[in-house]
Amino acid sequence: MTTMLTSPTKFKKVCRAAGSHWFSPATMRFFNTEVLTWRMLPDGHALFVTSERYSLSHERRYSLRFAHQDGRVETLGPFGAYATIEDANAGLARCFDLYNGPETIISHREAF
Repeated sequence: MTTMLTSPTKFKKVCRAAGSHWFSPATMRFFNTEVLTWRMLPDGHALFVTSERYSLSHERRYSLRFAHQDGRVETLGPFGAYATIEDANAGLARCFDLYNGPETIISHREAF
């Protein structure tokens, strides 16, 4: 059965059911992770932007992620590749425009 990842909340449930700790409170706390932007893809997968900050002495950085319907998370490009949410959202928009359907997974080499 295919799950449409219509929201971060729904994806978190899929991750938990798959045994992933990606969105567990401890993991989110450790990396100070926030899910900031979520964009559905036509085939039910999703692209999203996260921010992470290891400590107050570190800058907050932004990463682009691909949400697989089976609960896996793929980082597109280098972890923390973006210095601002605006740059990360622009990267998300580029990936969204490049995405061609369920057979195509955009890697950082194709998108950037």
